[in-house]
Amino acid sequence: MGVRVNTPAWKAERYEKVGKFEARFPENSAPTPLPEYIALTDGKRTAVLRSSTRRGAAGDIIYVASSSPFSNDKPVSFTASKKNKYLWYVLFHDFDSLLGLFGLLIALVGVCIDASLAAGKYYPVLTFSGATLAGVAILSNFLKAPGLVIAFIGLYRKQLM
Repeated sequence: MGVRVNTPAWKAERYEKVGKFEARFPENSAPTPLPEYIALTDGKRTAVLRSSTRRGAAGDIIYVASSSPFSNDKPVSFTASKKNKYLWYVLFHDFDSLLGLFGLLIALVGVCIDASLAAGKYYPVLTFSGATLAGVAILSNFLKAPGLVIAFIGLYRKQLM
């Protein structure tokens, strides 16, 4: 096993065989100990990624996903990050996660409408016509069912990827 040397300047390079939210360091020149999660930045953009090593590799190239916001051969720097920041980053930067979150939000709006209609039966605050109440009940059902389907599709696609 070779001596690990910390290289002062790192470069990001897009590589298609790297996971979407992963950064792969060269094993022989990776910092010791390598943090499990890192915040990688090029000065303009920052990505929170899970880090790993490439066996037997050396140099100053960090492989990132081909969908990464970083350009090839641009200098980057990194700091250690936490799992919590990584999970929030993935939630808001992954299409399937956003789709699931959007579906749950739509379904939640439908449930809130149902709850307000149910509370209005026992404690009426505002009076509406029967046709209006029926329309709002139908709207509630049209929000709940597709919302849950959208959430299911988003989470199912995430499991397949």
